[in-house]
Amino acid sequence: MKQTALILMVILFTGSAVPAMSNEADRRTSGIILRGSYWQTSNDGFEVTVTDHFFNETMDMGSYGGWITFFSQIGDRSYLECSLGSIGDVHTESNWFLSDEVDVEGLVPFTFGLRYHVLPVRNHSAMQPYITAGGGPYWKVNVHVVDRFLCDEEVNVKSKVKPGMYLGGGVNFEAASWFLLGFDMKYHLVGFDFDDNFSGFEFGMGIGFVWGQ
Repeated sequence: MKQTALILMVILFTGSAVPAMSNEADRRTSGIILRGSYWQTSNDGFEVTVTDHFFNETMDMGSYGGWITFFSQIGDRSYLECSLGSIGDVHTESNWFLSDEVDVEGLVPFTFGLRYHVLPVRNHSAMQPYITAGGGPYWKVNVHVVDRFLCDEEVNVKSKVKPGMYLGGGVNFEAASWFLLGFDMKYHLVGFDFDDNFSGFEFGMGIGFVWGQ
């Protein structure tokens, strides 16, 4: 009986504490979110292929990136957000000591957008679902390095800035009045071209720190 009563007290305390944290966090007007993300690109996932014939080795990896986002409240449920991210795909080929080839394709988005919280401000819940949309410049960089016979190296760098936009949604869990956990999903349209190899869905999760009244 004592153990049951103790468990019930913990449940009641937790249930009463969550709304309190949510109400306190609702008064926070600004913050920073750090996110890691998986981006569906033409080079999907992580793959390593090793061939023993003539000592050939090939490796493909990528589709993972990171973001830093600053947000500030501009209305009861609306926020202005500014984000800087990066993602890269890496392809390497090695032919014993005869040649090594590295091809890196990266994307650096710098976006501005609006985020709108679906639930009312005083909803007595630590979960805050939202929808978001925005756009900005997407900087594409391609670095190609070829090393032949350990003495002949060629480096070729290409870059291009394309406009783009995103649309998505997510949910934040307010773990404390100053700290939150977040999960989101976005669709990026790079260069307003569905056939661009970086146009696609992005799935992210991260942590945030909030402040202000």
